Parts: sequence; structure tokens; C-alpha cells
Amino acid sequence: MAPCSDSRKWYPGQTGNRGSPAPIGRRNENCLEQRRGVPTIDLSTATWKSPEQIAADRAEATISQSKAPFRDLEFYRGKRILLWTRKPGLGDRVMNAICCDLLRNRYGLDVWFGYRADPSDREFPDVLDGVPHYPYAPDLRRFPLGDHRVPRGYSGGVDYTGERHPFDFILDFRYGVHSPYNAIFQCLMEFGIRRLDVPVAGFRVRELPAPTERYDVVVCSTCGGWKPVRAYRRGGELVSILRERGLTVCDLSELNIRHQMGTRQLLALVAAARVYVGAETGPTHLVSGVQRQAIVIQAGIHKSAFWNIYDRTHVVEAEWACGGRRCQVRRHEECSIPEGVCIDRFAPADIAELVQQYV
Repeated sequence: MAPCSDSRKWYPGQTGNRGSPAPIGRRNENCLEQRRGVPTIDLSTATWKSPEQIAADRAEATISQSKAPFRDLEFYRGKRILLWTRKPGLGDRVMNAICCDLLRNRYGLDVWFGYRADPSDREFPDVLDGVPHYPYAPDLRRFPLGDHRVPRGYSGGVDYTGERHPFDFILDFRYGVHSPYNAIFQCLMEFGIRRLDVPVAGFRVRELPAPTERYDVVVCSTCGGWKPVRAYRRGGELVSILRERGLTVCDLSELNIRHQMGTRQLLALVAAARVYVGAETGPTHLVSGVQRQAIVIQAGIHKSAFWNIYDRTHVVEAEWACGGRRCQVRRHEECSIPEGVCIDRFAPADIAELVQQYV
């Protein structure tokens, strides 16, 4: 892939007119780049703290991640590293796993995916292709994970609870929602990486079953997690329009994906479809490596920086006068804007037209 030049930067936002969303195309050009300096620091010792010490230090943790230096990539070379996330959501776990894959295969680091067992999804993370995984789920109620000075993480295999693990370094995957950088790139920055070539292949999987049925389009318009306002409530209208136009559609809102389908069956279903249409939610991250074409209906909470680094992905988004990424609304009914929740302003007929371009 050609090196990044000043004329081909990747920018995370695009402005549309107020009240009239403008669907945009894939803008994953050649690279994401972090423009600040890259100071190298030497961390020769680490301090292990009790939960009480962590709580006491929170008031003193005044160094922000945006201003503090990161370690150089060579610091991690030759170490076995555990990368885990405190967040239980599927999307965060998938992005964590994608980071592990990139760090292993693009940058040659020995990074393992730290996961917490999910009894309702026993196929994850076994479905991962080429990324070793390790069960890691510290008791966050007994040992709350406080704010850490940057650089973060724990050397010597001993984590912040004092427990020892078979790793040389332990780091939790996290990101800032209001950062202009993609969440995956934010994690890579902590490993001293200042440029990410895009598009990214997405979530790589193995041993998928043959699909039981084949559809033209798979639609996942629902969303749970910490901000269900990301769900596209007009998904039913979209499905009806697509079916009226003669397309076969699987509407995942009619199913409980975890209990009625499972990870492998979902991936096989999407891999066999011609187009996947999804809201900003975990399954959309999950299918990023198998979909033939994806259309992501983007809420105003995050820029498309969360999505358009994935290959074969078209992001539908707009800039909203009500605040967009500064929005604190969690549920649709909490929105006070007269025009209604931003994501619901995208007309199903317009999205159907876009779908047909890829069928």
C-alpha cells in the first residue's frame, strides 16, 4: 500500500445540512496518522497497588491520556502481552480482538486476547482466527479499575489486583468516545504506533458452518448496551421496502441473536448474504471480516471513525446541529429535539436505494 502523503489524509467527519442527513461513502483512504511527537520513555519499575490505594490515587491522577507520552513500540518487542477490556459489550470485545490481530500480524508483537467468559455465547472467542486467547476477568467490584497515569499497564505479569499471570505485560483496551481517532487506532497509539494503513480486514474467523438459508440482505437495526439510542427504529420500514422490491431479507430484530442463533451461525448467515445493514452495535463489528458489503447507519454519537476503517463498508452519517458526539441521550425517549432522534431521520427509502446499489 502506498505511503501516506499530505494530500491523502483520512479525516473522521463530514458535515451535512441541518435536518437533512447526507449519506456518505467509504472514506478509508490510505492511513490514519497521529500528528504529535513520539517521545520515548524508559519504564524500568512498576508499582502494584491495592484497591484502597487505587481509590486514594484517583484524585491525584491528573495526567490526561491526550497529553501524556506513550511508550515506543520497541518497549513491547519480545514480550508476551495480554490485552483485555473491562467492558462486557460485544462490540468492545470484538474491537479488542481486532487490535490483538493487528498487533500480532502487522507489527509482530506476541499479543493475546484477554476475555471474560460469556455463558450465553460459548462460541466467542473460539471463533477467532490466529489470535490466542486467555481467560481474564478481574472482579471489578472488589477491585475497581481506577484512572491510571500514562503510560498505563502492568509489567512483570502482576496485574493491579496483585494476581500473577503468565505475561510480561498487561494492558486494558480502552478509548475515548470524543476523540477524533478511531477506537482501534487509539489502542494502537498506546503501543507506539502512529499510522494505521486502511482498510482493515476486520474480525477474522474460522470454522464457519454452511448457512442454513441464503438472503440478499441481512438487517440488524436494533442496539442494546450503554446507549440503545443507537438503534434505528425504522428498521421495520426498511425491511418492508426491501421485500417489496423483491429482495430476500433476514431481519435480525425478530431474533435473539445470542440465544437463538449464536456467533458462528450469524457470521455464516452474513457471509452468504450480498449486503449487511447494521446500526452502530456489536454484531456490526463482529461481521466486519466476513460481509461482502456492509452499510452502517450511524447515530450522531460517534463519527464514522468507528466504522469506515473496515473494508467493504459504506457509512451513512450526518452532522447534527443538536450536538452529535456531545449528546448525552441514552434512550430515544430522552431526546428533546423536535425533529426526533438523529438516526431515525434517515429515510428508509433512501437507505433502500443505497442497498440496491450493492445487490
